[in-house]
Amino acid sequence: MIEPLWYLNTDEKVPIAQEMDTFVTNLLTFCEDILVLSLEKCKTAFPIMIVEIPEKERDANCPKRFRMTIDESKLKRPQNSQT
Repeated sequence: MIEPLWYLNTDEKVPIAQEMDTFVTNLLTFCEDILVLSLEKCKTAFPIMIVEIPEKERDANCPKRFRMTIDESKLKRPQNSQT
C-alpha cells in the first residue's frame, strides 16, 4: 500500500496526512477572519468590539484568537451637572 500523496505538476510529492494539520489551521483562521469581518459590518450602538489576542498571550490549551471587550468610545458618559 502507498499512502495518499498530492502534488502539482513537477512539485515534490507530499503525503496528504502531513498537510492536513496545516490545511485545517488555515481554514479555521480564514473562517474566524470572515466571522469577525461580518460582525464588524453590522452597525450597532451596543458598546462591544472584537480584539485580537497577541499570539504570545494565548493559552496553548485553548488558543483563542479573538476576544470581545467594551468599546469605551460608545459608552454614554454622565454629564456633570453644576448647581
